[in-house]
Amino acid sequence: DNFNLSIMHTNDTHAHLDNVAKRVTAVKNVRAEKPNALLVDAGDVFSGTLYFNEFRAQADLEFMNLMGYDLMTFGNHEFDLGSNEGGHQALADFIKGASFPFVSANVDFSKDPLFKDVNQGDLITEQPEDGNIYKGIIKEVDGEKVGIFGLTTEETVAIASPEKVSFENYLEEAEEAVV
Repeated sequence: DNFNLSIMHTNDTHAHLDNVAKRVTAVKNVRAEKPNALLVDAGDVFSGTLYFNEFRAQADLEFMNLMGYDLMTFGNHEFDLGSNEGGHQALADFIKGASFPFVSANVDFSKDPLFKDVNQGDLITEQPEDGNIYKGIIKEVDGEKVGIFGLTTEETVAIASPEKVSFENYLEEAEEAVV
């Protein structure tokens, strides 16, 4: 039978908060018409403006929590700070402060001690907890189960500073996630 799935999607916002009020209004308007619409982000919230330099993505996170994001995955820029003093502390704080879960089928945070308090691994779940990382999640939307997983390109190793965070082959991990 027919099943309509509405998805609101953001990515590559790069801490550009100058138009965030319009984004909040747009999400509110869509949800007024389609209350079960999913709101997802494909990464690259980090880096780009003085807001990021000053607040290390916490300003973005406040608005993302306000808008009620359903989930997020990681872009390459989430790993820009790895070689700086403090490493990925800003990313760990961002994850822990999120009122939504993260999906990542091919990123391994296990060797970075900053993520020891964050649930992560090969789990695909129907009951994700906010501020944790899952290989994938299953959401029920209008009585239908919808599977969602995230991927980050392996090239992140060459274009960012992941340090102790590693990346599996995203094609292999995508195939495994959908089985």
